Amino acid sequence: MSSGNRQRTNSQSRLQSSRRRAFLKSVGVGGVAALAGCAGSNNESESDGGSGTETAGSTAGGSDSVTIELIWFNGQATDENLSAFDDAIAAFEESTGHTVDVTKTGQVGQIVNQVQTGVQAGDPVNIAAIPAGACQTLANKEIIEPLDSYLDDADTFSRSDIIRGKLDISTRDDTTYAVPIMSGHWGSLFYNANMLEQAGYDPMNPDFETWPEFISVAEDVKEAVGVQPVGFSGADHIHTTVQWSGFFHTTGQKSWLNEDQTDTFLDKEAGISCAEFTQSAVDKDLLPSGTANMNANGLRELFISEELFAYQVGGFENAILKEQSDIDFGITWNPRAPDGENSGFSGGIFYTLPTGSENQDESFALIEHLMQLKWLNQYAQLPPVRPDGLENFFEGITDGLGRDVSNIFVEEVSNSGFPTIHVNQSQMWEAQRREIQEIILGRKTAEEAMTSLADRVRELL
Repeated sequence: MSSGNRQRTNSQSRLQSSRRRAFLKSVGVGGVAALAGCAGSNNESESDGGSGTETAGSTAGGSDSVTIELIWFNGQATDENLSAFDDAIAAFEESTGHTVDVTKTGQVGQIVNQVQTGVQAGDPVNIAAIPAGACQTLANKEIIEPLDSYLDDADTFSRSDIIRGKLDISTRDDTTYAVPIMSGHWGSLFYNANMLEQAGYDPMNPDFETWPEFISVAEDVKEAVGVQPVGFSGADHIHTTVQWSGFFHTTGQKSWLNEDQTDTFLDKEAGISCAEFTQSAVDKDLLPSGTANMNANGLRELFISEELFAYQVGGFENAILKEQSDIDFGITWNPRAPDGENSGFSGGIFYTLPTGSENQDESFALIEHLMQLKWLNQYAQLPPVRPDGLENFFEGITDGLGRDVSNIFVEEVSNSGFPTIHVNQSQMWEAQRREIQEIILGRKTAEEAMTSLADRVRELL
């Protein structure tokens, strides 16, 4: 592992100075000072993730101060999330004397590309927040550093403080390469309450818990309102995979693969029945035109323009719909397999140290600081990975009808699955998108598509 406190080369120092000037220009010197003043320190170490701001590796006012470059994902962040994150960074800077340069982006692909090119060029950033789907690939390519020694010695949190299964996503050959921050929940159903009422149902108590029940209600909505009511993603392998897997995990299978990753369940009952759910929507002509080329963003546009009855997406959609529309929308459980369970997809965002990055001790101290509940509960734009913060995150959440739906989100996140923890998962996900498109376009039956997909997945195992 790289030394924690090596000196940068002159060219690297100039690059950091340039980035720091760009940061100051964007928020203003006064803005940085204001942020630093927002969170004081009570000089108490917080081993329980509480309210203090004293941080491991503190060097406030000392000569060992360093600059830490962090690429941060803010794709679903509210203004409050962004402000809280800035406050957390300012508190770390104040208590340690270090400087943190933050680059924020809503494009996870951009983060992954920047991490890879930075490592290959010998000038990686210090910390990157990467998506769950990239953990295995980057670890296999030795693009990110092993973190076990840091995790074993962490003061503000431990492995047991993280939701079950999350660390598995970033663990390869018994070595952990990334620290989960937030769960990318995707699995609740958003529906137009007025359309449901027009179809003769009580919008406050939607009566469609299983796949067949949902299809039946959607048929009634189509007849009553005249829209193509059901929103399924088909356009890209991220949205298509996470949405379809959200349905798949309700069968009780929390992965497409068996435990030792030697086989797949996709051409078994769980996979075929879930694909038949998609096929039933196709056979009954319930999908909007162009579904094969549409992702969740397109479905949102149709929903806001009242051309769509319902679509499955993550809890983050609640705030977006409230901000961008006046629709009376409800949120209910993800339609599940008959005799299935409430569940959904959960990926998330993970902190990593790119291979060869400098100041790794100080960088992990920042990660520890940001994992404290005091900060995580405020800046997490998606459900936090610490169970003791999950209920707090969803507390008081209401849908567009004013109903408290926090219990829906908490149960689905706590009982969620992740389709593939495998180095070739991006290829598996792309193969899945192609087969779902084949079903949507009417070119394959559910069984044919799942047989083809399972064959391809086995080739990649």
